[in-house]
Amino acid sequence: MQLKHKEFPVFYRGNMFNRTSESTAQIKIFHNNDWVWVDITFKEQDLYKRGVWDWKENNPKLVKVGKKYSLNFSYQSKVTLNKTKINDQKICAIDLGINNSAVCSVMDIKGTVLARKFVNQPKEKDRLYTLTNKLRKAQRTSGWIAAPNFWRRIYGIQKHIVNDTSHEIVTFASENDCDVIVFEYLDKMKTPKGFWGARKLRFKLRYWRKKGIQNKVTEMAHYQGTRISRVNARNTSKLAFDGSGEVERDGKKISPHLQQEKSIMPIYLLRIILARDILFVASKNPCRKRHGCPFRQKYLMWQKGHTRPCLH
Repeated sequence: MQLKHKEFPVFYRGNMFNRTSESTAQIKIFHNNDWVWVDITFKEQDLYKRGVWDWKENNPKLVKVGKKYSLNFSYQSKVTLNKTKINDQKICAIDLGINNSAVCSVMDIKGTVLARKFVNQPKEKDRLYTLTNKLRKAQRTSGWIAAPNFWRRIYGIQKHIVNDTSHEIVTFASENDCDVIVFEYLDKMKTPKGFWGARKLRFKLRYWRKKGIQNKVTEMAHYQGTRISRVNARNTSKLAFDGSGEVERDGKKISPHLQQEKSIMPIYLLRIILARDILFVASKNPCRKRHGCPFRQKYLMWQKGHTRPCLH
C-alpha cells in the first residue's frame, strides 16, 4: 500500500481500524480531501510464541520508518507480582557500571552469595567509543554538525547494549528463582568535577544508559511476576565492609597502616554488602509497605547495636 506522508492519522481510535481477519483489516485515512476506508494486509504474528495469546489487544498505531509503514499492536493484561515472605526471599542485586555493564549477585536472607554473574559487551563498547571519538574529531574540525549517520549508529549500539544487558539480568534472576531484583537509585547522580580524569569520566557517563537498563528490566521482570526495588548506595565505597566505620585514605590510595579488615573490597562485593544490609534490616525490623523508591543514606551501624530504618 502506497501512502503519502500526510495521508494517514497518527493513532487509530474507535472506528478508524476494523479487523476483518487474522492478517487483513480496514483503516480510515484522509485521501483526496475525504476520509475513506482502505483494505490493507499485514503480517500475521504468532501470539503463542510471544506469550500474549490471551491478552487484550489494544488499538494499533501506524508508524512510519523510512519509506515503509507498519501497524504496531499493543497488548494489555494484569500480572500478579509474587508475595513471597521476607524470610523465604532470594534477591538478585545488580551493580550497574561503566566498565562492566552489570554485576549480578544472588543472595538469600542470611546474606549468603548463591551465584554471581558478570555482564559486559566489550566489542560494542569499543565500537561506541570509536564512533564517538570520530564524531568529536569531526566537530573539532568543522564545528557543530548534525551527523545523522553517526548518531544512528551510536543509538543502535546503545540500544543493543540495553537489550542484551536486560535480557541477561532477567534470565539470570529467573534461573535462580529470585523474588526481587535490586538496583541502585541513580536518578539524582551528579557528574563529578574538579579532579584529574573528570573530563574522561563525564564522557563515559554521557553514553551510559543506566535508566534505560533499569526501565527495560522493570518491564521484563513485571511480565513474569518478579518485583523491582531501588535503594540508595551512598557511602558504599566510603565505609568498610565489616561495619567498623569509614576507611582512611591517602589521596586515592588506602593508608598502608590500616588493618586487613579495613581494606576496600572490589566493586562487585560492595553491591553484595548493600544487598546483605537490606536483607538484614528487612528480617529484623519488618515494617509496613511503602510506595515509591526508598532514598535513604546507608550506614553499617547494625553490628554495633544501633537501630536501622526500614528500607523495603
